[in-house]
Amino acid sequence: MDRKIVTVGLCGPGRHEINDENGEPITQFIFEGNVKKPLDFLGHIQHTTDFLTSVQGDYTDAMVLYVTGLTPVLTSFLQVWDWTQNLIEDEGGNPSELILMHYDRDSGSYVPQHY
Repeated sequence: MDRKIVTVGLCGPGRHEINDENGEPITQFIFEGNVKKPLDFLGHIQHTTDFLTSVQGDYTDAMVLYVTGLTPVLTSFLQVWDWTQNLIEDEGGNPSELILMHYDRDSGSYVPQHY
């Protein structure tokens, strides 16, 4: 059985290409590469909510998020992620796994952090 997973970058495209563990470029991003209002927390929460709603049926097992940008958009994403996964659990469903991918300058690759 194939797992339903969405792989996405947080902000992009950016200054360099981001490749997944199979060497395929990441082409879908939640936020644009140059976030115009970095401290617009409510706007980031709404944008994240809209994004997660738009891909809701595409993942049931996991979301792999390449952390590529600003802390304010990451924390807004994590807030909305927690809210939506708690709602799924409250309704008797199985929450999805979130895997944050962080760039390791020493190896030139991304390292997973299971959230």
